[in-house]
Amino acid sequence: MTNPIVKIVPMPGPIGATGPAATPTTYSPVFSSSGGVTSLTFTGTPATGSYMKQGKLVNFRIKVLYTTVTSFGSGANNQYNITLPFAPVADYVFRNILYLKGSNGNQYELSAHATANSTTMSLWHSAGSGNEISVNHSAPVSAATADYFYLSGTYESAS
Repeated sequence: MTNPIVKIVPMPGPIGATGPAATPTTYSPVFSSSGGVTSLTFTGTPATGSYMKQGKLVNFRIKVLYTTVTSFGSGANNQYNITLPFAPVADYVFRNILYLKGSNGNQYELSAHATANSTTMSLWHSAGSGNEISVNHSAPVSAATADYFYLSGTYESAS
């Protein structure tokens, strides 16, 4: 006896993703600061990035080298920011960030907070007890030109 509720129908066509494969594309993320007494300044371009976009799905990678920074900015409310290649459809938090202190090799985990429909992400560091503090000239540690960080993630773009 066959089950009258379940009917198995073969799927026509190919199974899996269709359409052209995503190709890595380079872009220039903007590394900046906001809210401080003085701003982050540099020569050249400290940030490099690439992304692959398939429909609205975006995979990205960013690397920021502090070697070209001429001033790390100042002020208690100074906040470092970095841009995505496309604005996200919703708020996202990316935790795949590794900050490396070049002078001693210590590593610190950061997060980036993205807001829907904005390409700018703010950078944060864990302050313990479930709190985060803004990444700036003095957090997670005093910034130096030997320092750098990596960031990667996947999100849905607004367009």
